[in-house]
Amino acid sequence: MDITANWIWKDGLSGTEYNSFIIFKRDFRLEELPQNAKIAVTADSRYRLKVNGQWCADGPARAYFNHYSYDVIDASTLLRTGLNRIECEVRFFGCGTFHQTPQRGGFLFQLDADGKTVLVSDDSWEAA
Repeated sequence: MDITANWIWKDGLSGTEYNSFIIFKRDFRLEELPQNAKIAVTADSRYRLKVNGQWCADGPARAYFNHYSYDVIDASTLLRTGLNRIECEVRFFGCGTFHQTPQRGGFLFQLDADGKTVLVSDDSWEAA
């Protein structure tokens, strides 16, 4: 999976505020169900991901603090034809832990279906 998504954050915030909580939402349509669908997702500091209202992941998985990781989720059973919604709650702690060094609040998301990129995090996402 080649990641082409962009790190995003809520407009008007610097991404360095202490203990920020942002909800990202994006609706999109699928004309037909893919055979194979994968989501790559991560956030600084933590995320909770829902697809069509169904919780599917919390993360990111722990990794070495100098190598930020992303999670890959099988989304084949989570998608439907027609309207779909991705919703992700992201919390940026703004301070370090024993598992990470904070950089800047951010969210990264990419959905690939049957080998093609369908949706990426960019400025079209709603953030509140």
